[in-house]
Amino acid sequence: MLSKLLAFILLFSFIIFNALADIPVNDATNAAASRMENGSIVYYESLHEAIIAVPANDSRFDLSSPDEITLLADITLNSPIDVEDGQHIRLLAGGDNRTIRRGSDFLDFPVIWVKGDNSSLHLGLSYLNEAAAEYELIIDGGFASTPPIEANAVLVAVNGLGAQLIMHDGVYLQNNLNKSASSIDPFVQHGGGVLIRTRDDLSHNPSRFIMKGGVIRGNVNTVLNAPAYGGGVYISGFGTFIMEGGEISGNIAQRAGGGVFIYGTGSFVKSGGTISSNMAMDGIGTSRIYGHAIVTGIIETSFFRYRNDTVHEHDNLSYSGSPDGRGVYGEDERWSSPGQASNHYVLLVILFIVLLLFSGFIFYRKTKKKKDINPLPASIMIPPEVKLSIREREVFNLFIEGKTAKQTALELGLTISSINYYSESLYRKLGIQSRTELLVKYRG
Repeated sequence: MLSKLLAFILLFSFIIFNALADIPVNDATNAAASRMENGSIVYYESLHEAIIAVPANDSRFDLSSPDEITLLADITLNSPIDVEDGQHIRLLAGGDNRTIRRGSDFLDFPVIWVKGDNSSLHLGLSYLNEAAAEYELIIDGGFASTPPIEANAVLVAVNGLGAQLIMHDGVYLQNNLNKSASSIDPFVQHGGGVLIRTRDDLSHNPSRFIMKGGVIRGNVNTVLNAPAYGGGVYISGFGTFIMEGGEISGNIAQRAGGGVFIYGTGSFVKSGGTISSNMAMDGIGTSRIYGHAIVTGIIETSFFRYRNDTVHEHDNLSYSGSPDGRGVYGEDERWSSPGQASNHYVLLVILFIVLLLFSGFIFYRKTKKKKDINPLPASIMIPPEVKLSIREREVFNLFIEGKTAKQTALELGLTISSINYYSESLYRKLGIQSRTELLVKYRG
């Protein structure tokens, strides 16, 4: 009798255990993320599990009610977050500011990949939890970490047919280095911060990135297997970038388009936001086209067209770096729509430039001798309370001498990436944002 009772208890326990095994984590103690299911909060041990649990809904084209996932802890990813066909997801931080970091062994794919057809990823701005909307969501590529992580892919990629990335205030896409030293997937090996490129270039259902707010900063593109364009955002293959707000700043492209690069059939519409303090290092072609803020196509190929109706001269665009670089470079190097600037205005601008150059030459002749006799050592120009490392001081002194980042790298026997790392640390300690500002403030 006793043996039958024990057997019954074991059988009953086995049935209950298997039933509970299929139920998602319902305890927030060790949960990484949560989402609402049938009016109740369900907790997940990983963000991947929460994303996978979102059902597909191809019919929801208005994107008005995405499944809301709240990140409950800082996490490090060792494989990409994939948004698949028909998934509509809103991701936001909960309980505190939250960070998604790229893992050191996770280099060949974007951190987040909106690859599904008719799918969408919304970052920030909760409709279900107003308190969560106050917290910052940070997606970090790890380049500013110690040691820095050097990846082979963009930070966030959008390339599904009809796929959309919508970004709001309180979201930061930052610190990703794309050196693309491998050939894993050409779709994700362009740009530093965000890549928009429709998978099927013959489609009339393009991928879109709608930036309503947030910040894209500190991303670097030094791609080896393809042109190193687009430090902040790279748009190609019928991809569309609609910038309504937010900030794109402090990004670097090895060749051109420090802030934004629009390639081929990609398009860019800007109605708000700021693009500033980005840098293109080497430029394109013999005329050294930089486009520190924006580059729209390559002038040598007639297929590329600068969309003059989308970028205007008062759209809060600026650049840093070489003074012969352009804030915006496109067909005919226009800042605004054709015909807005009259010939009279152009002549006045030319006259002003000539007078400015003449005045500068006179001033240079008067001050050159004095400067040669009494040079101001770089070492005494740094405030005593600012503590610089040996490498930071070396970079400071060479920049003060007029050396470019590339020349500095050659003289110190370092890579461009290392110089960028030390210069960013130097700028932060000195309270500045660029080499140009350093020269103005400390050399005059």
